[in-house]
Amino acid sequence: MLKTVIKALMKNVFFWQQKKDIVYVFINASQIGNYPDYEERSRFYLNGSFKVIIYKNTVDLIRCLALYGPYRVIFTPSGISKLVLNNYFLDVDYKSNPSDGWAWHEAINLIHPSSESEIAESKQRLVRYYNSLSKHEYSLVMGTGPSLVKARKLTNLDCYKIACNTIVKDHKLWLDLKPHFIVAGDAIYHFAHNLHAASFRRDLKKCLRDYEVPFLYPALYHPFVKEEFREFSHLLIPIPTDNSDRLNNDLLNNFHLPSLGNVLNLLLLPLATSITKKIYLLGFDGRKPSDKLFWTNSSDHSYTEFIPDIQKKHPMFFDYFIDDKNPFKYVNAVHGDALDNNLNALESIGYEFVVLAPSHTNTMQKRFKPVFDLD
Repeated sequence: MLKTVIKALMKNVFFWQQKKDIVYVFINASQIGNYPDYEERSRFYLNGSFKVIIYKNTVDLIRCLALYGPYRVIFTPSGISKLVLNNYFLDVDYKSNPSDGWAWHEAINLIHPSSESEIAESKQRLVRYYNSLSKHEYSLVMGTGPSLVKARKLTNLDCYKIACNTIVKDHKLWLDLKPHFIVAGDAIYHFAHNLHAASFRRDLKKCLRDYEVPFLYPALYHPFVKEEFREFSHLLIPIPTDNSDRLNNDLLNNFHLPSLGNVLNLLLLPLATSITKKIYLLGFDGRKPSDKLFWTNSSDHSYTEFIPDIQKKHPMFFDYFIDDKNPFKYVNAVHGDALDNNLNALESIGYEFVVLAPSHTNTMQKRFKPVFDLD
């Protein structure tokens, strides 16, 4: 109780700082050389709605806290107490914070929050669109593993087709498949300033111009997405995220995404299980022991040439999630027991999950059935 009171007091101690249309970007004068692109990143995420605050030491930091606020991000959090850091800053230090990309989008939301009416309209847009579709017994959920190339043999399959992020690189497959939905959910791979994310957004626009389908994503990114995708505002479906660790199989009514990592748990399965009880999965090949990063993606449907640029711009993301001593750390976290338990729970009430190509991930492989001749 006392800790809660103290945090509330700290949060509101600078009550006179009323300006709320700008984010203050804090950086230690002695460390500017270590973050040569701090202004470039600030411009990308915040456009003109930021002011750089260079502080010299702890005393100067406190002075700047009193003068500049209430919304702040910081590039140089080292040496600052966690209490001060957590109450007054969003941490965008890409050298120490694996979630720096998400912190930037939190900052955008501070000055350009999504309104309740925008979210209500988003839900209505999804429901209206679904009601307009011909009904199918199956959904086809597509990841971006190497087996996704076999989707070329499924273009005429009678089902809902749910495409995943960088499938848009393959424009011909997009037009042949005519997916019903496209989803994306990663701050760094899809909604950041690196070449991989920029390529994804460029190709998504091209695909949407030639064949329109709804674009679903976590509402965290909506202030950013609605600005960049203004010509497709009628297709945008931002969805709020709650704190649940269970797959939401009623998205059309309970309009929230679960708090689960990876696009399969976060978006693909909640959508698929909300519209059908039978789900095919393709492109979830898992991580081979020889893989160096998270797993191998289809070269036709991912921007492998730009992975080094992501690593350069978000080094701690990779250092944290890809542990040399435990290379399967991330895979086990997002596609291991937690996912298997969620699928088991749904299967116990009549859902069926059929993985169409072999996988190195146990959760997927145990559900593999060669239903179609894809070779």
